[in-house]
Amino acid sequence: MNQRERKAWILETLASGKFESIQDAYYAVGGEYQSLEGMPFGVRTLPNHIIDDFDAGSISEEKSIELLADAVRKIPDEV
Repeated sequence: MNQRERKAWILETLASGKFESIQDAYYAVGGEYQSLEGMPFGVRTLPNHIIDDFDAGSISEEKSIELLADAVRKIPDEV
C-alpha cells in the first residue's frame, strides 16, 4: 500500500463511525498512521495529545476523531 492509499484507508476507517472511543479508533488505525512517511513536525505524536485532551474532558468523542482525521490530512500524499 502506498502513502496515498494508506491515508485514504485511514480516513475511510475513521469516517465509518463504528468506534466507541478515540482509543478504539486509534487502536484500529494507529499502526497504519505510524507507518506514514514525511510527517510534519509534531504530527506523529498528535494522536497522543488528542487522546489526552479527550480523557481530560476538553473535547468530545466526535471532535477527537475529527482531529485525528485532520492530522492524517496534514501528511503529504507522496514522499
